[in-house]
Amino acid sequence: MNNVTVTKVPQNLEQNITVKADPKVRSAVDNWASSIVVNGNKVTSKFPALPSGYSMAIGLAGEEDLSFAETKMNVKSGQTHTFTFPNESKKPFLIFTVYGKGSVVVDGMIVRLPSLQSFYTAK
Repeated sequence: MNNVTVTKVPQNLEQNITVKADPKVRSAVDNWASSIVVNGNKVTSKFPALPSGYSMAIGLAGEEDLSFAETKMNVKSGQTHTFTFPNESKKPFLIFTVYGKGSVVVDGMIVRLPSLQSFYTAK
């Protein structure tokens, strides 16, 4: 497994984060991040267990090119999924999102590929 290092969100991005992290799911987000494996242009992760009443989704996209965007909604704990991403020049990233009741976003993480530089999407 590769090591994902979560870095502080740059200040210019942090001011745009309006989601308050739900402490019940932060460890699940961390568990998902620690499961990420990059092999060439393929990235695989395993979906963590969540407390009852929560759901999760994962997506792959690029900062400058959305032509390869793909999303998997309502993934199940224990499942794995592999995405294929284009070269680094497209600035690909994974986004993992956890939803609470009413499909409200309660936590998540963005992981740049293939560097695995990561940021929480809630504070």
